[in-house]
Amino acid sequence: SASSNDGSEMKTTTSTGDVPRDGQAHRLRKKLESTRLQRQRSRQLRRMHQHRGVGTAAGDTLSEPPPLAAGPEEDLLTEAASPVGADAAGAHPPRSQTLRLKRKSEAAKVQRQRSRELRERQSPTPVATATSPLTPPPLASSTDAPRIAAPAPARVRDKQRWADLDKMNRLAELGAVAEVEELFDSVEPATPQKQKRMVLNTVIKACANAGDLERAEHWLQRLGSMQIEPNVKGLGKVMEAAAKAGQYDRAVKWFEELQERFPGDNLDHIPILIDAAAKSGRAEEVGYWRDRLVGHGISTSEAAYNSMIDAYAKAGND
Repeated sequence: SASSNDGSEMKTTTSTGDVPRDGQAHRLRKKLESTRLQRQRSRQLRRMHQHRGVGTAAGDTLSEPPPLAAGPEEDLLTEAASPVGADAAGAHPPRSQTLRLKRKSEAAKVQRQRSRELRERQSPTPVATATSPLTPPPLASSTDAPRIAAPAPARVRDKQRWADLDKMNRLAELGAVAEVEELFDSVEPATPQKQKRMVLNTVIKACANAGDLERAEHWLQRLGSMQIEPNVKGLGKVMEAAAKAGQYDRAVKWFEELQERFPGDNLDHIPILIDAAAKSGRAEEVGYWRDRLVGHGISTSEAAYNSMIDAYAKAGND
């Protein structure tokens, strides 16, 4: 009876399900074995990637994957991906983990490439090759002076020409005829046609201040030979040369030439005629030109009166 009771108790316990059946225990063992193998494969993969240096070149490290859940609650896909009895060395990791590792490897490769490009941009250094070895740059000498680009030759000549013209004008004020004529010979070839009359008038100005009437008339004729018409200033300077030389008649002649070429009163040249008449001792002509100025409403200056006094003194009149 006791044995029959024990058997009935065993059968009762098995039917109630308190003790797992043989099939259910087998499935649990398979799941536990799969979980153990999967963890072992993950450790092997981490060691393999760390050994190859994946992710360390760019400064990042592979984060350890989260631990896998153990027990009967494990996902059935994991069970299917890792059969029981498979060899640990030849087993493959789950698909999702493989994709994560592959993406991390690609990200590390891109990061290394970006870091290399950034270093090259910050400190560009030539790379020596078999066909083009590196050569050190030439050393800068302490005696090397900075080179300044020279201006164009035309600008240099133009600057020198204007400097000579300024010098000519200063010498003309002093009446240095010879020096001015010498400068004219060097300046005239490079002078544009529209400026040549100005240069010739400067030479006539030097003759006028020196009282050299013959040279003044010579340069006035030079204007005509160069197909250049004289202007009021040039003719006035010839009148001044005649006045300083005491050549009243020649001064009147050039005044008439001036009026013919440039009709008008030309009253600003009458004081030159008064000076020429005074130096020639022609008191009547001095009075004539003075009255002409007064007739136009222009008061004679103190210099005109002094010229009249000198003219009367030379003529012997009280």
